Amino acid sequence: MLNKSELSSLDFVINRLLMKLLRTNNIETVEFCQDQFGFDEPSVLWARRVRKFDSKFVAKYTGRGNLQFSTEIAVYLGNGEADVTIER
Repeated sequence: MLNKSELSSLDFVINRLLMKLLRTNNIETVEFCQDQFGFDEPSVLWARRVRKFDSKFVAKYTGRGNLQFSTEIAVYLGNGEADVTIER
């Protein structure tokens, strides 16, 4: 799992690359172009993929009764991080 500083570092690299490609020093211009072209930052993509994985994981192991000891599985999603809690 990537922590917040690692995700920020990935975002920084992409933002700097786009600044050089667009020949601008204005981050607002870069963010506007990202928005217009539907280009998400790595931190946003990471959060989306973690949520997708967690939802598939929970659906797979709760829908078919593969976890014999679980009575309740809850997934809490927030701020791009996901926790899976298994209660007996």
